[in-house]
Amino acid sequence: MSDGFDLTAFVPKFVDENRDRIQKVNEAILALEKIPADLELLKEIMRGVHTLKGTARMMGFNDIVDLSHKTEDIFVKIKEKGLSVTKELIDVVLHALDILANMVESKLKDAQTPTDIYDICSQLETISGGGTVQIRNAAAHQPPLITEETGTAEMSHAELPAQTEKPGAGDSFPTYSSSPLDTGKPDEIHKEK
Repeated sequence: MSDGFDLTAFVPKFVDENRDRIQKVNEAILALEKIPADLELLKEIMRGVHTLKGTARMMGFNDIVDLSHKTEDIFVKIKEKGLSVTKELIDVVLHALDILANMVESKLKDAQTPTDIYDICSQLETISGGGTVQIRNAAAHQPPLITEETGTAEMSHAELPAQTEKPGAGDSFPTYSSSPLDTGKPDEIHKEK
């Protein structure tokens, strides 16, 4: 960062802690699907996603911050009775968590390169607004496979939800020109014009 403090030494700890956190959130979401009125499960999910967002912010991983924030918003709306727990909502949120898990794991190899999160953020916004998203095959809520050869997560295209439309004129979603780890500005997001 600008004062010469190197956060990359903390990446392995960030990954370890959030790997476990995401797994616990996944389990709580699957339980919430069965018992949608369980306020304690909802609070547990919100705490887990909020903590992921906070630790990512400290590390300057704005792509993880943004996707965590969109995911957290879904659960805030559920808590405020603005959304109901549906299979479609659960499928999209679990897909978002799979992407977050992949993003967290990827920071071990390359903390500088952000992930394109436009499609999943669009899906979360659609669900949050009461819309529907076509799900091709939710793969029974299975987490992505981490291969031994590459150490990275891989999902087949058939496991991914259908993509939503790309931004049109007037739409603005964050894109990242570089990681904040090398800019010294952890909250700097560049929007396409």
